[in-house]
Amino acid sequence: MSWLRKKFKNWFYADDNYGAVKAVSISEDSLVSEASVNFRIYNATGGHVMEFRKYDSRSDRTNTQIYVISKDEDVGERVARIVNLEMLK
Repeated sequence: MSWLRKKFKNWFYADDNYGAVKAVSISEDSLVSEASVNFRIYNATGGHVMEFRKYDSRSDRTNTQIYVISKDEDVGERVARIVNLEMLK
């Protein structure tokens, strides 16, 4: 993990001789106010687990669905089908 930290530090301060911290500001107007969709894929014994979260602004709720992807299935193809299914809901 130390090598990753050093690599990130070298990239972050590559053009900065003094090591000043760089900041990014985002105005509230530039943020998208539509529903957001997030998913995570976890390794599991015998395959993968996909957690799919979708925010519904009308009800102000986050809906979570869990999918199990067996090791025999193609992960990319299965994720594509799950995302298509969830976007149609």
